[in-house]
Amino acid sequence: MGARKVGRFVVHCRMLSRRVLLEGYANQRMYLLRMSHNDDLIYAVLGNERTDASLGIKLEKGLPSSDNGLDGPLDECCLLECGLDGSHILQQVEIYLPKSDGKFEGMQFSFGDFLVSICTFVCRANTPTGLIVEVQYMPCSAVGDANQDKLLDEFMTILADTAPDAASPVKKPIANVLGLFHKLKLGDEYSHKHTAIQYVAAFNLLRK
Repeated sequence: MGARKVGRFVVHCRMLSRRVLLEGYANQRMYLLRMSHNDDLIYAVLGNERTDASLGIKLEKGLPSSDNGLDGPLDECCLLECGLDGSHILQQVEIYLPKSDGKFEGMQFSFGDFLVSICTFVCRANTPTGLIVEVQYMPCSAVGDANQDKLLDEFMTILADTAPDAASPVKKPIANVLGLFHKLKLGDEYSHKHTAIQYVAAFNLLRK
């Protein structure tokens, strides 16, 4: 397609579960994510899923618990940015226990106004279980720009049609990404935090 190779790209992700759940919670997890192009920072995503009883609702059987890659309805969710020392402290206090590790690894390419990262995902036994394509439209960094979203969707459609197996569906890791950005109180200027939460969602989809 005429793209120019920029370099290698790696994202490490670890999932931890709370050792003892607090009352009223069905799940309490923490995800630690580190990206190679910004490897002095760790992004910690805390996601809590309440029990049906604590919410006062009853979920219908057979319905998925979430429409995105983050487990459960995520009644409470926050994202923290910390250095390496901070991540060590979060793990050493032993409130959370490591459950699963995964790695996205591949190459970045420059293609006109787009920066494209193509990564395979490995979680167990070093066997790739999925392919992730991250696309950034470099001239625009405003979150929620409708024209930008349309442009990215069109680009992904073209990319999928030119893939060796065009029948394989391209799935976004988060169905309502703007809603999740709002829940996490992320700013309108796109940042590594916006990228981190999407990689956590992709990790959750592909680790299973």
